[in-house]
Amino acid sequence: MWRRIRFYFVNFGRCDIINRMINIRGFFCALVCFVVPTYLHADVLDDARDALNVAKIACAGIADEISRVSGMATAGVATNAVGAVASGAAVGVGVAKSAEDKQSLNNTVSISCSFENVYQMNEAEALTLITNMGDLYSQRSKQLGNWRTGLMAGAGATHIASAVLGGINVNQSELAQHVTACNNALSQLRIVQKQMASEGVSPFTNPIRQQVTRAIDVCMDLDIADVEKIEKKEKAVLGSSATGAAIAIASVITSASANSDKLRSAMGDKEKKKFNNLNTASNALAGVSGAGAVMSTVFNASLIKLTRQMVQTARECEGALAQ
Repeated sequence: MWRRIRFYFVNFGRCDIINRMINIRGFFCALVCFVVPTYLHADVLDDARDALNVAKIACAGIADEISRVSGMATAGVATNAVGAVASGAAVGVGVAKSAEDKQSLNNTVSISCSFENVYQMNEAEALTLITNMGDLYSQRSKQLGNWRTGLMAGAGATHIASAVLGGINVNQSELAQHVTACNNALSQLRIVQKQMASEGVSPFTNPIRQQVTRAIDVCMDLDIADVEKIEKKEKAVLGSSATGAAIAIASVITSASANSDKLRSAMGDKEKKKFNNLNTASNALAGVSGAGAVMSTVFNASLIKLTRQMVQTARECEGALAQ
């Protein structure tokens, strides 16, 4: 009897201890395989949420800042377009004035040298006719000269306005700092993305990892180099506009001098040569001013294209971070 009790105790009791040990081992296995990873995942997911919140704050508002730059560039295009038209019109008026002056001189010479007119009119009548013809053409020429001066004054004003707009846009230090902060926040997101990958967070089923991946993919095109391109283009706009303004002002002064009554009334060869030279110079300056306005328009147009692309990227980035 005691042998049987001992047999059962030794055999069945040992099995029970072994079973308990197996159960304990299974418990630890479950703890290691399921509970610990879940705890670790929770930790890295919390880091990912924090990084997303930081990036959301850092990248917010960039689209609006770039939109203001784009708006200034659009205004610059419109302003320079007006300046180009004014300068072109001034050139056209100046050419017409030169032709008018030439015609006036030819008509005066023709009348004074026409034997028929000389023989048919007395000296007083001939002088009166010549004077009247000269006054008629002088009045037309003076009117064209005034138009040219006024047009170039308008062109100068548009160049100055364009330079002011370019000066507002040329310093983008605040935008550069904003984009840099956003890029730094995205760098932290990349670190968290690698941590989630190394700890086995699924890129297919975990929404936080999916959002991190999407934010990185969308926001990576926001580059500080684009802000540097904005500043470079605006410096070109500012330079061409400032030069155009100086040339336009010089053209106004030259045109006004050429159209002065004192110079127009002078009959000597020296004064006539100066009169013609001033008119030619004024027309040439008007042409250069118009070319400067066209260049500023081109620079602003390329700037608009760049900023619109940046605005779209910034909007998509803000949308990806806000999900």
